[in-house]
Amino acid sequence: MFVHGIPISAMARIKTIAWGTFFRWRELAAMSAKRFNHQRLRGFIIHELQADEIRTFVGDKERVVWILTALAAWSRL
Repeated sequence: MFVHGIPISAMARIKTIAWGTFFRWRELAAMSAKRFNHQRLRGFIIHELQADEIRTFVGDKERVVWILTALAAWSRL
């Protein structure tokens, strides 16, 4: 969603949470990804990162689930 220029406030509205919470979660995810890369991917250079999201339902349509993914596009890591 960031790639397409959707502002944090709009994404927070979609998730029905405060924009500050969404921003903080994004920062925590970025720090976690950086820590993972430093611990597990030594010497591996990410040339192109591709991120995507999927919105789906669990059980009835009142339980919405978002699945977020990120991968190194050229290597499929």
